Amino acid sequence: MNTPHDIDIPITDLDDSDEDDIIIHQPVANSLIIENDDDHFGTKPHSSFFKRLISPLRLNYSELNLQRESIELADYNVDIGQRIKNPHFLDSSPKSSSWIKRMFFHITIFGFMGSLLLSSIAISNHKQDQLKSHLFDTEKPIYNNGSHDFYPTTIMISLDGFHPHYISPQLTPFMHNLYIDSYGPPYMVPSFPSSTFPNHWTMATGLLPAWHGIVGNTFYDLVIEKQFINVDGGSSLDKYWWGGEPIWETAFYHGVSTAVHMWPGSEVPIDLGRPLEFDKYNGSELLSKKVDRLIDWIDRDISSRPELILGYVPTIDSIGHKYGVSGKQLENGLKYVDNFVETVILELQSRNLSDIVNLIIVSDHGMAPTSDDRLIMIDNLIDLGKIQHFDGWPLFGLRPFEENSVEEVYEDLERQYNELSSPPHFQIFRKEDMPEEWLFGNVDSPYDDRIAPIWLVPDVGYAIVMEKEVADNGGTYKTKGIHGYNNTEVLMRALFLGTGPYFDSKVEKYGKNKVEPFRNTEIYNIVCDSLHFKPNENNGTTNPELVFQKILEDEWNDPVDYPNVDFEIEIIVDANATYDLLFRSDGNISEKEVDIPLNPTSSLLSTEEVIGTSITPESVPGPTFKPDHFETITVTKETTTSSTNTVETSNSVETSTSETSSTDSVQEHDNSLWNYLEDKIEGIIEEIGDEAKVIFDQINDAVSKDDRN
Repeated sequence: MNTPHDIDIPITDLDDSDEDDIIIHQPVANSLIIENDDDHFGTKPHSSFFKRLISPLRLNYSELNLQRESIELADYNVDIGQRIKNPHFLDSSPKSSSWIKRMFFHITIFGFMGSLLLSSIAISNHKQDQLKSHLFDTEKPIYNNGSHDFYPTTIMISLDGFHPHYISPQLTPFMHNLYIDSYGPPYMVPSFPSSTFPNHWTMATGLLPAWHGIVGNTFYDLVIEKQFINVDGGSSLDKYWWGGEPIWETAFYHGVSTAVHMWPGSEVPIDLGRPLEFDKYNGSELLSKKVDRLIDWIDRDISSRPELILGYVPTIDSIGHKYGVSGKQLENGLKYVDNFVETVILELQSRNLSDIVNLIIVSDHGMAPTSDDRLIMIDNLIDLGKIQHFDGWPLFGLRPFEENSVEEVYEDLERQYNELSSPPHFQIFRKEDMPEEWLFGNVDSPYDDRIAPIWLVPDVGYAIVMEKEVADNGGTYKTKGIHGYNNTEVLMRALFLGTGPYFDSKVEKYGKNKVEPFRNTEIYNIVCDSLHFKPNENNGTTNPELVFQKILEDEWNDPVDYPNVDFEIEIIVDANATYDLLFRSDGNISEKEVDIPLNPTSSLLSTEEVIGTSITPESVPGPTFKPDHFETITVTKETTTSSTNTVETSNSVETSTSETSSTDSVQEHDNSLWNYLEDKIEGIIEEIGDEAKVIFDQINDAVSKDDRN
């Protein structure tokens, strides 16, 4: 029985997918019976395009030869002995006839194979031109900051678990001002379930979890009968799990280079379109190192500089899980992240890039506090021996063993639910009966088999647990903050802040910098639009302008109070939150800005000396990482200088010792494009040669046989 995992941290290991075997089916050469199999009337699933194309020629020739022999026997209606003596069967043509036949067949086949070769080259050139039109012929605007040229550039940083209500003048003065001045909604609505992996993949693809396949941090797949566990890098990085087209792949097809720093899912191997560089997850990396990493990419020459940069910061989420949603640890963490955001922006400003580089700050979800008084023991609700798999957390998806029907288990749960003496604080759903607003389970989606048939959904702030889990921790619940609840709950709200020329143009166009709340499926389209390339199909609005047109009214006040729960909760910030100042009171926004420290970098480093090592996750998959170490995968790009080839790689990775430094390099010439096409063309030519040899052998055998006759 699989049990749930309660820490949602990105994964580190890479799996290589197995190569498929190629099966080539040969026709039967010496039989008068032509079987009606796939080789004669269709194609085998493992046959290549050119094998399928050539196969009918080979088969038709063999069948024609066999039919000729059978027709001869039928026409003369004699036995073999008579046939040999019959002059009609004797070859009365001169020897030159065989030579002419042989030449005719060779010329015909050479002509046919030549036409195939020309066709393959034409097809490859057409595909090449299609990609080239995106990658090289597409004209990109070029800007100059006074010293260097830049293509349009967008940086998006995810602050995992950062609720908009965490921002305040006292704890996060820089983000307080940024919240007021930046472009965006009061809050962003995460996707259901409001967990880290589903929502980061939604932001990367524009698809809802039920459409991209990452339906939880943990789930079971009925098709392959395997469990996805986000912290198990040995299996969960198999590309089978990850549906949709991530934005770094879309960018690649449009000639936009990307670099990704620890974004969940960025390590998943794909055939074409991986980021130029991506960093493996390291939960204990200091934020000053993240600043160095992001700015190092910006400081490169335009020929090797990424135009789309994604970054991931787990600090607030880690603190929330470990300490909860209030207290000194969270306050210190908020100050720390505020210094990080300020340092990034000041580094961009010092390079005169405010009007060139777009910066988007997002979060995947909020956080809710837990309490030993709000635990729901699943042992009291169902016989755990009937359940084969548990999916999700804090929601529980139940998959019964085959001998226990779904309906039987559901009725058992419903019976226990109705007999509870106190308010249950959770709901039971069949998959198909889940609320429509969740777009999960009750919809026809390509990954419906990954969604369990029965779900226990706790109220926000309540946790469904097993008795053993609590007993093993001394009778208390270890995790102090959790998420993954109903995505429309106030405590689950996410953050979106946008700055830079793209958003300035929206303010100029519509006259306001605040829009109505929107879902995080819109992020993919917005980022694509900021870099002037077309998105792949997704669940977001067809045109980002439709989002920007929904201007937030000046008098808008949030009708729902924070935190909107039925239990006592400690206020997350001591003073008024910026959200309340903006959207729950009257006044002039500009008067609410505050002074900020003059040296955020110094504050960032001093904070790291105090709390840097105390905010690491409770568990990290794989090896134990040192704070100043992360692993980098570099997809190198060849550039030609004069008569020599130079390979550009990153040299900014700082490591503590040679033993802890590990840089894996993946060679893909010119973003994999030309290498990919060259391999395809070489493979086509090899296939043509192999098939031609088989056909030539058959023709020679047939002609030789004809000569003997």
